[in-house]
This record gives sequence, C-alpha cells and structure tokens, in this order.
Amino acid sequence: MNHRAPRFPTPEDLYSPAAAPSVPIGARRSGEGFTLECRLEEQPAAGYTVEEVSDLEGFAALRPAWDDLLSASPDADFFLSYEWISTLIGQRWAGRPFHVLLVRSGGKPVGLAPLLPDQDGDLWCRGSLVVPIMRPGLRSGILASGACEPVLDALLSHLHRVNGHVPLYVRTRRDSRMVAALKSLTTRFPLEAVALPHSLRPVARIDGTWEEYLASRPGHVRTELRRKVRRLESAGSIRFVTARTPAECDGAMEDLLRVEALSWKDPQQASLPASGASDFYREVARRASERGWMRIYLLYLDSMPIAHVYGVAYRGQLMAMKTAYDEAYARLAPGIVLFARILEQARAEGIEELDFMGVASRWKREFATGTTHDVGICLYPSHSLRCRFCSAYKLSVRPYLKRRVELLRRNGGGQARGSKPEGNGRDAD
Repeated sequence: MNHRAPRFPTPEDLYSPAAAPSVPIGARRSGEGFTLECRLEEQPAAGYTVEEVSDLEGFAALRPAWDDLLSASPDADFFLSYEWISTLIGQRWAGRPFHVLLVRSGGKPVGLAPLLPDQDGDLWCRGSLVVPIMRPGLRSGILASGACEPVLDALLSHLHRVNGHVPLYVRTRRDSRMVAALKSLTTRFPLEAVALPHSLRPVARIDGTWEEYLASRPGHVRTELRRKVRRLESAGSIRFVTARTPAECDGAMEDLLRVEALSWKDPQQASLPASGASDFYREVARRASERGWMRIYLLYLDSMPIAHVYGVAYRGQLMAMKTAYDEAYARLAPGIVLFARILEQARAEGIEELDFMGVASRWKREFATGTTHDVGICLYPSHSLRCRFCSAYKLSVRPYLKRRVELLRRNGGGQARGSKPEGNGRDAD
C-alpha cells in the first residue's frame, strides 16, 4: 500500500495574486515546505524609523501605541495583543532578554514586532530571533496598520544593522498580509525565506442559526450528538456556565483547574497544574476579561465541574485555547456536549467562527465546516551553511522520519499505547 504524505500549501497557495502585487521571485519546492530567494534593502524606506525597546518600563509605555496598532491592523488577532504578549514575556520568558521594535512613519506608529532572542534553541533554533510562540499550535507575528512591505523592510533593515545576519522566525496565519509581503522584498545582499506549513486546524463557521448549522452536518453526526446529550442528561442534573467578567473568570478558573487535574493530561504532566502553567493562564484570563474577550465555558453534572473550554473571543472568532474533561466521566463525552453547546449559543454571542485549535481529531473534523492554516517563516542569510542544513532537516529529513514512524506505528498495531479514542471529547493540546 502506498502511504502518501498530506498535501501542504504550495508557494502558489500561500502567495496568491490577489493577496499581493505580482513581483518576480524565485521559488523552489523542498520537501514539505519551500524556499524563496530574496534580497533586502540595508536602509529602510524613506520616512520610516525603528525604535527598539528591551526593558519592562519601556515595554509598558508602548501600550497605547500597541492598542492603536492592534485595532488598525486588518489581520491582527489575540496572539498579537498587548495582553497576551506582556503576560507571556512577564511569566513564561521572565528574566530573559526581549526586544520590541516599533516602526514609525512621519512620527506615527505604523508597525510593531515583539521578538525573543532564542539563545538556547527553545523556540526555533539556537541564536535566532523568534516572535513570541511558547507552545505548538500558537502563533504570533508582526503588526502593521497600513502597507506591510515598508514596515517589514524597515524592521529587517534595522535587524541587519544591529544584529547582523541573525535568523528570524515568524509564525502567522497563512492568509496574513505579512506572508504576502515577502514577495515585495528586494535586496543588496541575499536572504532566503523558508516557509513551513504548520497547524492545519478545523474550524466551524456559523453563518445562520444553530438548526441550520446542525442540518449541514452529516446525519450520523447529528444522531451521535443527540445520543450523547441524552446519555449525559440521564446521568444527573447538568448545567452550563459561561464566565466573561474578571470576577466571573477568577471564580471559574478554580473549577477549570480542578477539571484539568482530573483529566487524562495530568498523569502526562500536560495539565495546567502539572505543567506549571496555571498562573500564566489565570493572568491571561484576568487581562483578557478586562477587555471583554475572555470566555470560560464550564459543564457541571450534579454541581460538579466535569468539562471546560478556555477560550478567547476576538473579532468574531472564538479560539478554544485549552480544553479538558474529568476522566471519570469520559463515557459521557462531556467535551463534545460542551462544544455543541458553545456552537449553539455562538451567534447570540457575536461569534461567527470557532477555531477548535489542537489536533484535528475525528469529532472536530465532523463538527468543522472548513480549515485554517498557519505557516512558519524563517528568514536567514543564504551564505549560512548552518541555516541551510537546518532548513534541509526541517523541510525534508524530519517530515520523512515522522512519516516513517507513523507508518511503522500503523503497521505495528494501530493506536499508540496510552492514547484515547477520538470520540470521547479528549483535549487536543
């Protein structure tokens, strides 16, 4: 039997003519990604300046400009907000160096890039500059209120003058304008940009009523969902709670952490308490709730919390960042029932799309109406042998080894030891 590797976006997929002006640029496929040969101006476009902030006091002073840029950037999301980045740097990156580059045009802020020097290779590769991504599945990027090309040119020119030839890694949405802006880079010294498709995730778009959405799902999905709901209702009294305000979220976090500690993730050190991430997500919830973005969904059975979804609603999209259920109630599929409830009330909350995040399990694919892509982009000097070897490994060798391991696992007896069936609502983190 032939086992084909999944099809990933091609250069044409990522750089559609509608996304950016047509500029000749060389592209060649390599494994599951591709490389682009480009050049960069050593001086930024006229009228553009770059300020660099590397201390917490200066970071806090950026907030008004940051909020303005977040509101003005068409493709900004929560992972580029001051609330997320400041909490991440303050807690998950505490005591380590960081840089925030603010781009101005005519004195007005037009772009911003938070960057972490990855000195130990924890995020990407040793010695690179990386946008704040602290775990798989999360993205970050660069804010630009207007045209991306001059902002990106000013940032890269500044980095070249100050840091020399240092690799830069950005992970952002595939349809981000920053991805398309790579087409317009010109240079006097050679760079290469390696694009690695990342995080193909199911999303559910709610364009009409809950009934219309449910009718669009396959018949067996509707039947299975009704059966799961009846089974849960027959087990006791159920109650759904949504926390939005700071006070509500603070109380909800206690029950959320209890569910996490009783989930399948805890023995694997993947729950919030076991991984030491409780304080971080508690602080994110506090800051996001102050902006009206936070949503903590809880499902109770006979007054006991048995499932949760930790989500952020931003610009009509709900991102299910963390989910879990009490392992003792796995047969009742509380995670699936809770997600169905979230989708049912989505339109009333102004939510047009639910990003399930995490691994694309069977039930998520069945609930989904489409998919979304992220892409990781690494800019590095073409003369760097180390970067070329790293690129070849990440694009070709590692995907090949991963496919071989998956093939051997399938041929050796199916489901991996310790894994959970897809249909029980397991958290995909």
